[in-house]
Amino acid sequence: MLFVGGCSSGEGSVFDRVVVEATTTTTTAPPRPMDLMWSTSGVRFASRPVLVGERLVAYVAADGGLWLTAYEATTGVEAWRRESTASFVTNGVGIPVTADDRLAFHMVARGTETAAIEAVDVATGEPAWITEASSEGFGDVLEICPDLPGQLCVTAYDSVAGSLWQVDAATGAVGRTDQLDGRELAAGLYDLRGDGDEQVARVVDGQVTWQRPPAELFQGRDVTSDGGWQWQEHEGLLVGWLGSRQEWPDTGELAFVPQYMAGVDAATGETRWVAEGAPTCGSRLWGMSLRVDGAEPWIRCRMTGTYHLEDGSIVRTVVTDAVMEGFDPATGATTWTVPLGPASALSDDTKPLTRLTPTAFTLVRDDGSRVAVDVAAGEAIEVLEDAVGWCIGTNKVDYLDGADPPFRYGEDFTTPCDLAGNRQLAPMDPDPDLGAPGDGRFAWVDAEGLHVAREAP
Repeated sequence: MLFVGGCSSGEGSVFDRVVVEATTTTTTAPPRPMDLMWSTSGVRFASRPVLVGERLVAYVAADGGLWLTAYEATTGVEAWRRESTASFVTNGVGIPVTADDRLAFHMVARGTETAAIEAVDVATGEPAWITEASSEGFGDVLEICPDLPGQLCVTAYDSVAGSLWQVDAATGAVGRTDQLDGRELAAGLYDLRGDGDEQVARVVDGQVTWQRPPAELFQGRDVTSDGGWQWQEHEGLLVGWLGSRQEWPDTGELAFVPQYMAGVDAATGETRWVAEGAPTCGSRLWGMSLRVDGAEPWIRCRMTGTYHLEDGSIVRTVVTDAVMEGFDPATGATTWTVPLGPASALSDDTKPLTRLTPTAFTLVRDDGSRVAVDVAAGEAIEVLEDAVGWCIGTNKVDYLDGADPPFRYGEDFTTPCDLAGNRQLAPMDPDPDLGAPGDGRFAWVDAEGLHVAREAP
């Protein structure tokens, strides 16, 4: 339970339960947080946990590589670990654990570039099956196919042009469609790189139904998936963002460039609309897993600011101004607007930003003032000072397995915290978007390790 206040967007809203004024104090004792059961020590995690049976499965970063690892959910004892690989998945893409109710699936190295898919029986830690090898590894995250629950989908670089693999989750049998040199941007949407020219393509049943250069898709904007991507589907439209192209200095200051979103007819590739803004709204908010009715909200942000770089790495990001908007995915038209102001907390881990509920967050601006937004209601809200929630942290791990530079980003850390960003030992209640609930327990990962708490009596 969280203590937040504001105007209701409808009957039964969580925001109806308290008074609006930010200075209001609670008149009854707040609910107890969950009781911490156990925490790991000295382990660096590269993913959030997934509960399979009575074991928690997560990726661990160790010795410059990744390890698929299982822990007993009740005690925290490590049950097993198996060496894994990110293969050629882009360094900035976190790799979540993929599992069903018995098996965990991951990529395993077979030589310098070659890799295969392995299924591990979580109860025993032993391989259930392993596929044939992809001669040049894999280009995107292994996932359970959205429309085929018993199949795993991944892009393999195993021929002249690459191919899509569909792997039977029960047996490891591989089905493939040839002639696909690229990586998945969303279900059925791919970034193709044939002859060095980037093309965005729709793939249905292994066949390319249309493909267009990114600049054409975005009506002349110079965009590329090399700058990032995020896409969702809405009633026959692909609604998404490709990062604007810009040259990155090795050391110095770089100003933000405008970002753009587009609505594209999924069947024909025809662009219906283009509008300024990006759905990421800064790296930390993107990792906050906000949801409206169980789905990602239709939001975008227009931001100005600068990146500060040293030796090829971003050492500081300053957001001088940000505006958050809700929009109609069918037309791109703005439906609501909330000014966020100088909000470097959207990207800077050292500044307080707290997820309050699945639809609401609050941050402290660079000038010390606070702003909170409910993306379901589409408005700024007031927050009580004793509210608690979750802080989101960047998870950068050492990774030497062919990566250049020698690191990659894992799934974002999630830490129970107050509005000032102070870490709490345990959350108030389970949040399935940020960890693994089950049997009255909840598991999450932050910079300190893996933690499990149980509901307070």
